[in-house]
Amino acid sequence: MDEYWTIQEAADALKVHERTIRRWIAAGRLAALRIARTVRIPRRAVEDLEREYTGKLTMDEFLASILEFQRTHKDMPMGTDSGTIVREWRDGEWDEL
Repeated sequence: MDEYWTIQEAADALKVHERTIRRWIAAGRLAALRIARTVRIPRRAVEDLEREYTGKLTMDEFLASILEFQRTHKDMPMGTDSGTIVREWRDGEWDEL
């Protein structure tokens, strides 16, 4: 079953003001349900917006991107570990991630 958050919980998670959450809902940028006089926001919608807003990946997405990167870059030296890939990506040597 989906988990739903209040406007305050979503605002805290995204580190924005409640008014910003309400604007995003009104603009259609953030999905929400109106139940009677309350607003509930699916947790997944908040997480999706957070990735868009901050550019951060979830750990699962990050690990999947490393595996895909390793699969598609067969020319990497044998034994290149994920720590090396992360450091090189962070330093701007790999643009594909």
